[in-house]
Amino acid sequence: MRIAIVLKTFTTSRGGAEVWSSAYVRWLRARGHEVHLLTSKTSSDVHEMGVIVHDVKARSSTRFASRCERMLRRLNLDIVHDMGAGWYCDVFQSHVGSLFQYREALLRLMPPRRARLKRLAAAVLPSYWWKNRMMRRQFSRANDAMFIALSEAIADDYESLHDIPRHRIAVVPNGVDVARFSPAPDANARRQLRRSLGANDASLLLL
Repeated sequence: MRIAIVLKTFTTSRGGAEVWSSAYVRWLRARGHEVHLLTSKTSSDVHEMGVIVHDVKARSSTRFASRCERMLRRLNLDIVHDMGAGWYCDVFQSHVGSLFQYREALLRLMPPRRARLKRLAAAVLPSYWWKNRMMRRQFSRANDAMFIALSEAIADDYESLHDIPRHRIAVVPNGVDVARFSPAPDANARRQLRRSLGANDASLLLL
């Protein structure tokens, strides 16, 4: 299949959505799929993955999404998988969930006065207006894409905040690369860490 991945910044070593997407691209390529990557910034080793990179230069998020749509309409691909950067796709997978809910969660952690100022800024500043406009397009009822939610809570947000029908939402939690993040303890590293923190072997340490 000919599959497009849309992500504004695509790197293989940093960022949650970026690292997940790079592993996903490798998985697709290992199964013989032709992968097109639409991005405005990549790391130097992306071309070694055997993908077709489409450089989409745009400063703003909305302009990036608009240029991606024009390009994707010309490419005639089988599937367009968007990682939260655009609005023209078959599969939409925002790695932060609903931006509305994300903002509210951050505001609840702030002192009340600062939260009120932030809410006021969101109501009047153009940067927030453009982000809200973009999210409305991403979650438009006219958009018949499938939505991937990383948790049941995010699926609930999509349904309650954006009116996405439940049958168009699939809950797919992020997996863990157990080869990279091994649960097997490294005894030497463990001892060194405990010594650096002034803890003995019987001390309970929480991260």
